[in-house]
Amino acid sequence: MNKILSFILMLLAFQIAVMAQIPVKESDVPEPVKSKLPNLFPGVTGVNWTKVNTDYCANFSYDNMKVVSRFAESGRWINSESEYKTEDCPRSMQKHITTSFTGLKLAKIVFSENKDVSEYRVEFTDSVTSKPVFAYYDVSGAFLRKSDSQGNETDIQLQGANERGKLAVSARELPSAVNSYIIINYSQYTIRESYIVNNEKYENAYYVVLGKPETKESAELWFDYQGTPISTGNAPVNTNTPEKDPKNKNKAQVRTPYPQSKVPAVAVDFFTKKELKAEEVRWDTIANEYVVSYYNPTRSTYHKMYFNNKGVYSKTATILDPKNLLPMIQNYLGQNYPDLDIESAENIVCADKKKYVLVKIFGMSWMNDPMVFHEIYFSTSGRLEREVLADFVDAEDQYLQEKHDSKHEAFNDNTADDDLSLEDGNLADGQQVSYKNLPTSITKYLKTNYPEHLFSEAMILNEDGDVKYSVFLKREGNKDRKNLLFDLKGNFLKVEDL
Repeated sequence: MNKILSFILMLLAFQIAVMAQIPVKESDVPEPVKSKLPNLFPGVTGVNWTKVNTDYCANFSYDNMKVVSRFAESGRWINSESEYKTEDCPRSMQKHITTSFTGLKLAKIVFSENKDVSEYRVEFTDSVTSKPVFAYYDVSGAFLRKSDSQGNETDIQLQGANERGKLAVSARELPSAVNSYIIINYSQYTIRESYIVNNEKYENAYYVVLGKPETKESAELWFDYQGTPISTGNAPVNTNTPEKDPKNKNKAQVRTPYPQSKVPAVAVDFFTKKELKAEEVRWDTIANEYVVSYYNPTRSTYHKMYFNNKGVYSKTATILDPKNLLPMIQNYLGQNYPDLDIESAENIVCADKKKYVLVKIFGMSWMNDPMVFHEIYFSTSGRLEREVLADFVDAEDQYLQEKHDSKHEAFNDNTADDDLSLEDGNLADGQQVSYKNLPTSITKYLKTNYPEHLFSEAMILNEDGDVKYSVFLKREGNKDRKNLLFDLKGNFLKVEDL
């Protein structure tokens, strides 16, 4: 309560300070402050600077939102506040506002973030008393608390929450391995219902109900979070597939929890003190970390807490509903990865107070086993921070590679005994060149001008003595392919879209 009250008083103090801001010229703003702003808000323009005591405030519009970002004179970022419209907030938050505060008038929604707290602050006006009422939500849109203007909390029931331990998902959101398994083994069935389930028996499992069109036949299937079958229900398996061992036909293969007694005591003590009311607690080991999964009944959310091999706390992940991601994140994914699906979304808080949203996406046509994911990192306000792209094999790429290998098989046989070294200058048309054997000027050009593309292959083109390098690139998450041509010195010639 003291922390919450202190935070609210800090916000009120900040608002009062904003009213007392003194305009300053951009030329009078310290260079460390001006250089820090574009790092937080790339491409920002039209900034008006003001000063409060020794701090500098940048006032501007960003993505059609009014933003005030405050910095210390040294350039250290203090906090930012952005005004949001209701339609730009997470959907669960929109629903909660409209159903739980019907007697109040919405005045303003502000997303506030600093090194310790990132949350929505919704200001209402009581029509009877004309006094302000505040409601707070976390970055996923989950309701946190309600308070009056003095910071005194009042109780309110969270409405419209998902059925506990069971979250409905569309068939498109299922891992590709699940859809492949159903197509192969249940070709005459269609997906009627699908859920993500977290309970005493399963953790992040997919529960799928199948049905036959125009019949009452059904099947219930269970898969782990990667799409591996762990239990089948009451339906027959496609007779075109090999028979399974009858003894294991319906045997569940649920991962056994890691005994808490074997977890370092320092990790157990830390978790117990932090989450006194945690339910559905389950310990696991992943790589070299201890991971505890649990349900928070106060927020109706699922979490994972991570510890290193010595039991030292490293981070906490809150499981997010992909449908409730910030519109800024959804827009970015929709524009840049329209053909990919979301595997998971988490709000991460690290031990060093660093916070970010991690979204993992994949393609239904990816052939990797086990499945791999693009990891897209966003700030808690929805700004892109970085992308870690998966080295995946697409079904189309695999087909083209097999076609390419077949096409050049005769060439490779005919030139098996030839000296095709680049050093000797004996360059044959179609000769393959590895990435490391490309001239440095070419690899440097690729890194500078096509950082989001991956190297696919390269070869020599010898057209009547006019010798060139032909380099093929592919864009992650898209069908975009490019062919870049360079001369023998590595000078760029032209690019072709394939």
